[in-house]
Amino acid sequence: MELIDKFLSIVLLKDRGINSYEDLTKAEKEVYEQKKKEIKESLEEMTIPKLEGFIKDLKEVLKKELLKCENPREKDLFLKARLNNLEDILGIINLPETIKKSMEGQIKGRE
Repeated sequence: MELIDKFLSIVLLKDRGINSYEDLTKAEKEVYEQKKKEIKESLEEMTIPKLEGFIKDLKEVLKKELLKCENPREKDLFLKARLNNLEDILGIINLPETIKKSMEGQIKGRE
């Protein structure tokens, strides 16, 4: 099984209570295949801004999931941990720009 198929089977199927690809309707299979194609294409053209956008989109999905009142405590903690991890990843991605701005600020204050 390809990594993308494994990812989609977990994120798009199992997280939504669907056991396998075969359980999807014809229309759902078309959407699944479209998402698979989009992910493959985006991985081939991955850039830092695209990665940052992808992570921000994931954060929004997690935030919406966290707002659900019926989340069990364990799921709530898991979602918060995932959200925290995404924040950390964004911080790492933006670290060079943050350092650059800091250096520029220090230079301006001493010129």
